[in-house]
Amino acid sequence: MATNVQGMDTEQAREISQNMNQQAGQVAGVVAGISSMLAGVQWTGPDAANFANDWNGSFAPQAQHASASLEESAGVLRNHADRQDEISR
Repeated sequence: MATNVQGMDTEQAREISQNMNQQAGQVAGVVAGISSMLAGVQWTGPDAANFANDWNGSFAPQAQHASASLEESAGVLRNHADRQDEISR
């Protein structure tokens, strides 16, 4: 028998939100780890400078922005779940 459910499964939404936060933390950790490794690399010259400029000026900030966006989206999803629960009471 099929059921018609309206609204969201708030428990599932919170699980997804939590997973999104965990994934965002992993992205941030990868960026920090790579940045730390690059700081210890013995590499000089124009290629090194270009790579460092690309990493610090573009790649790392974009990845950090992606991490922050995931965290923000997770919060929005969690808020929707909270509101759904309030309405459903």
